[in-house]
Amino acid sequence: MDILELLRKRGEGLPNNSSSQVPPRDYHNPTSSTRGDHVYTLLKKARRVPSDTERAVRTMRADDDLFAEALDRSNMFYMPGAEMKLRPIQAYALSVLGTMGGLLGAIGVGHGKTLVAILGACMVGARRPVVMVPPSLKQTFLDEYEKFAPHFKLPYVQVIAYSTLSSPGGWDLLNQINPDYIFADEAHCLRHVGSARTRRLLRYLDQNPEVVFAAASGTLTARSVRDYAHLAKHALGFSSPLPVLTSHLDSWANVLDVDGRPSPTDWSCVEPLLDTYGPANHRQMRGEQKRDAARAAFCKLLTTTAGVVTTDDESAPCSLLIHCLHSPAPPHEIVDAMESVRQGTSPNGEEVFEDDASVWRALRQVSAGFYYRWAWELTPQGRVDHEWLEARSHWSRWVRRELETQSAEGYDSPAMVKRKVQAEIDARPSLVETSRIHSALHEWEKVSHRSAPPTVPVWLSHYMIDAVIDEVSRHDEPVLVWYETRAVGEALASATGWPLHGPGNPPGGPAKTCLVSINAHHKGLNLQAWRLSVVVEPPSSGQVWEQLIGRTHRAGQTADEVEVFTFVGPEPFASAFASARKKAAYAASTTGGRMKLVFAPVIQD
Repeated sequence: MDILELLRKRGEGLPNNSSSQVPPRDYHNPTSSTRGDHVYTLLKKARRVPSDTERAVRTMRADDDLFAEALDRSNMFYMPGAEMKLRPIQAYALSVLGTMGGLLGAIGVGHGKTLVAILGACMVGARRPVVMVPPSLKQTFLDEYEKFAPHFKLPYVQVIAYSTLSSPGGWDLLNQINPDYIFADEAHCLRHVGSARTRRLLRYLDQNPEVVFAAASGTLTARSVRDYAHLAKHALGFSSPLPVLTSHLDSWANVLDVDGRPSPTDWSCVEPLLDTYGPANHRQMRGEQKRDAARAAFCKLLTTTAGVVTTDDESAPCSLLIHCLHSPAPPHEIVDAMESVRQGTSPNGEEVFEDDASVWRALRQVSAGFYYRWAWELTPQGRVDHEWLEARSHWSRWVRRELETQSAEGYDSPAMVKRKVQAEIDARPSLVETSRIHSALHEWEKVSHRSAPPTVPVWLSHYMIDAVIDEVSRHDEPVLVWYETRAVGEALASATGWPLHGPGNPPGGPAKTCLVSINAHHKGLNLQAWRLSVVVEPPSSGQVWEQLIGRTHRAGQTADEVEVFTFVGPEPFASAFASARKKAAYAASTTGGRMKLVFAPVIQD
């Protein structure tokens, strides 16, 4: 059966004439191709299945009329005499959730996602609602629930911390509760598809497709559309404005992401996006100009998709200033130590760094004035385990050499190097006698089960500690001093007596100068009693910065101006801040959000 007969059998693209007889070819006329013309016509008229990219580009557009009925229903949630009212963005998000049966929210810090998460259960008629939050925010969520209770008809909701979902019993707990509504707050905690928490949640949603799923965050993406494509898929299904097929999503990511390297095939895949939302002359564009056009086109697609809620305004009623402190410059002992780290070893030569991530981490520590050493005197034996130390250092050197010379896609981490070398040893045990890298792993495996000694900081210079104290003393009001490494926090607490707020100990009460862990407290807390922050070790993540600044620059702040000071004198600190701004600019350009690192004036002090 040829293509013409197949199309006739399917009834697609049939010509108007009733005869199914194909006119014979005129062999006396070389240009005659009657049968070919009919095949061409039938193929042209046959229905073509749209590609996944075309499906994403053609998703339903948001329209006020579409959500009008659900918007009216949001007025039913008030308690008699309620003094607190829904903000417009909260009412809109609830109407979207009620209409679409799911939601993807790039909702800025301070816009009130918690109340949307709670009332969303009422909007969709859920009987077993669950709200997922980071563990550090579980108590904050419960406090907010109590605050809203006198004003709104709140449903009972089960609160699950992401850490609980990651635990061995997380999957059983999810099935035991059997939720019919899941709202993932701070949904960037689910960006890694390979993590246990994300795998378990997605598996539950795959097995229970009737569950209403919503995901929202003020920092939905860090550097890639892959950060939330899987969340959009499960929240909106085929109404997602992102491809659901991996091949198409890879092409979009290569074009749109911070570190994307698009090929001609990738550009061809995203052409429907540019054709629909890009400038008319996009086919003549090249390089960064075309990439910027693609990001702007995607931003327009995302922000106008029915089911997606974004904010492009600032929730804080005050201005924001960011100060980059270029002083102090690192003293010579810090410069010398940095050079040692860049060569792959700790300043005392004891530790050999396996990969660039380890080097980067050590450079940031040295920039703050210290490095970590093994505290052998604190071990049960009380002495150096030379066999363990030498085997570890020897293997680490080979790993670093392997990654520097042989690194490739799918072979770019210490774990991958170890897996490959071990597999080769398993296949040919004699390699441990003839190959140095295989021998190094063999020797390390003999002692790797021994417990690593504890570490203690060795201070090379207190120049950064002194600089922080001087900066805080310039201000006649309370300051939040944000630190990353415990050594820096403890050194500042010891030198000043300022309260130290590490994990499990959030700051609160009347505002006073205190030390606050970035890792433990950069998100979820309401710290509007302060207006000044000093960031000792600047993060390289735009997401972390957005959340951190949002602790003070938020709705309810009574000061006219919020200020953030950060040290950028050491090159690793300056690079981290520049990287964070680049990632924040990417997030702003693709989601339409008003990122604080992008819109705030940056003053070079």
